[in-house]
Amino acid sequence: MTEITLKIAKIVGTSTEESWSQVHTFFPPEKEKKQKRGNLLAVLALTGLGEGVEAVAAGREIISRLHEEYYGNLEGEALERLKKAVEKVMAEVEPPARVEIEAAVVLGKIMYLAVGGQGRAVLQREGKIGTILTGSDKIETASGYLEEGDIFLLGTAGFFNLVGEGVLRAALETDSPQEAVESLAPVIHGRKIGGGEAVVIAKVEGLKEPEPVELEEKEPVVEGPPRQEESISSSIRRVVKLDLPAALTKITLRLEKTLTFLQTRLGRRAIYLAKEKPKRQQKTIFTVALVLLILLGVSVVLGMRQRSNIARQKKVETLFEQARYKLEEGKVLLDLNPLRARQLLLEARGLVEQMEKEETGDEELVSFKNELESVLASVLREHEIGEAPVFLDLNLAKEGASGDKAAVSGGQMIILDKPGA
Repeated sequence: MTEITLKIAKIVGTSTEESWSQVHTFFPPEKEKKQKRGNLLAVLALTGLGEGVEAVAAGREIISRLHEEYYGNLEGEALERLKKAVEKVMAEVEPPARVEIEAAVVLGKIMYLAVGGQGRAVLQREGKIGTILTGSDKIETASGYLEEGDIFLLGTAGFFNLVGEGVLRAALETDSPQEAVESLAPVIHGRKIGGGEAVVIAKVEGLKEPEPVELEEKEPVVEGPPRQEESISSSIRRVVKLDLPAALTKITLRLEKTLTFLQTRLGRRAIYLAKEKPKRQQKTIFTVALVLLILLGVSVVLGMRQRSNIARQKKVETLFEQARYKLEEGKVLLDLNPLRARQLLLEARGLVEQMEKEETGDEELVSFKNELESVLASVLREHEIGEAPVFLDLNLAKEGASGDKAAVSGGQMIILDKPGA
């Protein structure tokens, strides 16, 4: 299955007593879930809540139900399961409360969309921006292939009511989800009354094909002019997909064949030149062999370094997925089970520290670490003990007095001051 990396940024409006919004992203660490269900991105908005209903608690329950309905059953197609999950969760919300869900699943290089409500899904490709799905009274679905450099956006109806088409187009033209969010955030947070605005922006990066193209063993025979349909861009793509270790192995074989060929040819010439210049002929053979050995050594070193970099990159990606999973689960459990949420967040911090040891300066990792520390700080502060207030100022009884010992007798507290006795 094609591997794909997403660079994500999001904006969430301020929750109120009657409205709530959130962005939920989940990258399953389990191989089976990842292959059959892919990565989930969703924006949710809950409005029209009655008295006595806590918006945050109700919203987190909706996220938990969506996650359970989509990933709880691995049978059937991903798009069908996504549509049923959105449909079922929305049906569970009783009037007058209203919920809207805009969800996207990235499975390999295919994206599946399901929109319930009045939100939209927008795609930017090669500088062109267009709406690919708009919600209605029923669940709308769509699917399509992603390409390298694509930027897609999921937003609630509240978000599109505030952000005009021109503002959105200018933000996406930055070609960076983080910069787009920074330009859109003042529009969302500048509103005095909010709660129903949420948007997630994702960019496709590092799209990898499953089977690289290998070099052919035989040299191609050119019988005529090159085919016109093979453009420069297609040639570049073919070269990029080459498996470097396999290519180096083939280069090594070619060098060995060349060395054997040169030794044979030079050996034949030595029969005729032996009487005239035997020493010079031996020196030439030695020089050619030395150069080929140096090239062989360089190719081996480059191959080992490339394999080491690939192994380290895979390790970091695995740790990143696990840390994302623990952070998202910790957020869901912040109110339901604070102790478990704290444990998950601390485990995520440990994974981040392991990734930092790999000497990676990825901006996405820095952003993720900042978000994790922010959430973790809110949990840890719940257990902090503040400074105790002053019970009795001894200076009121005697200037410069200080208590060394205290005892309680007959309902009275006796404080002893040895230096001042």
